[in-house]
Amino acid sequence: MLGGVMEAIKHAGKSLAIVEGVRNPVKGYFQSLIEHKTLPGPNPAADLRYFIGKQAHRKRTERTAHFSREEAPQLVATAAALFPRWSAFILTGLLAGLRWGESAALRSSDVEWERGWIFVQRTWSDKGRRLEACEDGEIRKVKVPASLLAALRAHRETMALEGSVKDWTPAQRQLLFPTPAGQIMRHGHFYEHVWQPLLGKGRAAPSEIPCDPAQLRDVDAR
Repeated sequence: MLGGVMEAIKHAGKSLAIVEGVRNPVKGYFQSLIEHKTLPGPNPAADLRYFIGKQAHRKRTERTAHFSREEAPQLVATAAALFPRWSAFILTGLLAGLRWGESAALRSSDVEWERGWIFVQRTWSDKGRRLEACEDGEIRKVKVPASLLAALRAHRETMALEGSVKDWTPAQRQLLFPTPAGQIMRHGHFYEHVWQPLLGKGRAAPSEIPCDPAQLRDVDAR
């Protein structure tokens, strides 16, 4: 039945993201049953490549640009030098493996500062201009290294001072990565004014900020 729904979505000309939006919640549901010993397994929604289509998967893989572990320290150092406001944001993607929208939607209360966990509870949709549930439909808990936690603490202190000076509202002060106007950064603006200039200079910059390649998550340039 699930395969039939996915095939109908494809025949209607909808994107692969819509197909994944159907598959992922069902996959997560069955996985939860397995983890709670209600279902013996295997997960019946784990492998639906027949319905998704190999070509769609190949196209998505080919247009995804990944960073190597060796390139990351240079990227972090360049970000700290040229875009200090967004260096902790970029480091969160590299060391915690968060998607762009998940990092943009983070609040200070989402970080368990003493134990070093980030609770990923929502994502920012630039297209919808609103906060939405995460792509997989589930809240997850991510353990972060001490280096990222230190960077986030320093960033939070800087933003708290800026919020006091600019008289931000309590909601604005809760944002972990606010813009200078106290809002969530728009993806297009970030991509054009931060990300593209950063990539243009990142490969030639010396590494001045510790970023242990062994701590990096498998993330891509999105």
